Amino acid sequence: MMYYTVVPIENDGKVRRKCQEIQEEDETFRFKIDKKGYGSYLKVESKTYDQAQQRGQWLLNKCDYIKEQDTYYWVEDEDGNTIKPGDRDGC
Repeated sequence: MMYYTVVPIENDGKVRRKCQEIQEEDETFRFKIDKKGYGSYLKVESKTYDQAQQRGQWLLNKCDYIKEQDTYYWVEDEDGNTIKPGDRDGC
């Protein structure tokens, strides 16, 4: 099962460039930016829930373009369901 870190973003051009830089350093870092009628979302693919959580925390605390937005993130499964910590992997 795949998990996705989802982050609402404001400046998708700058975030896309930063994510491309990360992808050059880390081949496991796969992302896409979805545009919806009410905004843009960065979606980062992860193999585990824990990895998706770690990537979300890293993005909020270390990626300047996301950090300056004072935004948040959540984790979804591959079906688009929001996963809460107690709901994952039968826990």
